[in-house]
Amino acid sequence: MNATTPPGPVPLPGAPTCPSPAATALRAGMRRGLIELRQSFTNGADLLNHVLWPVLMLITLFFLRDREFASSGLLLGTLALPGILGMNAAMGMVSMSQILTAEREDGTLLRAKATPNGVRGYLTGKVISVAGGLIADLAILLVPGVLLIDGLAATGADSWLTLAWVLVLGLVATLPLGAVLGSLFPSTRGQGLLQMLALGLIAVSGIFYP
Repeated sequence: MNATTPPGPVPLPGAPTCPSPAATALRAGMRRGLIELRQSFTNGADLLNHVLWPVLMLITLFFLRDREFASSGLLLGTLALPGILGMNAAMGMVSMSQILTAEREDGTLLRAKATPNGVRGYLTGKVISVAGGLIADLAILLVPGVLLIDGLAATGADSWLTLAWVLVLGLVATLPLGAVLGSLFPSTRGQGLLQMLALGLIAVSGIFYP
């Protein structure tokens, strides 16, 4: 007689299937990112960081709102606000690299590497927390800016749609680059070179005055 292999267990109809390790890591990363984002708005120091920069930019726009650029008939505030929004979105690259460099030094990233699929969940959480914080900062700047700057309140729906997809595209481009740069710098002191480069680009970019 030929020995036959007994059939394996047959799953019951409607029984839950075991999720893959990658999916579990992504869900854990999403939860972690949302928790970190919520904590950033309940912690006093982090909340100040969210509010301070948009408020400083709004003060700058307030003083530029009635100044005309050359003889173009365009107000400097109207020209500067889109550039400031783009600058804040691009600074997500710097924020991401700062976080990864600091957490590699304090051992947080090492603990993530010791967990199965931990790095995937860790990066997912950081993308959500950094992107969510940036979008909140942009909203703090944009909502009062629309009321402060002439010509923006009457902007059509197609312009707001363009702003949305350009912002998403900018975050998709800059956050992974920030993660790569954060893995290259050996220390937070070395990472400061990236901040100096970013500030130099801001100074010559024509954001505040073409």
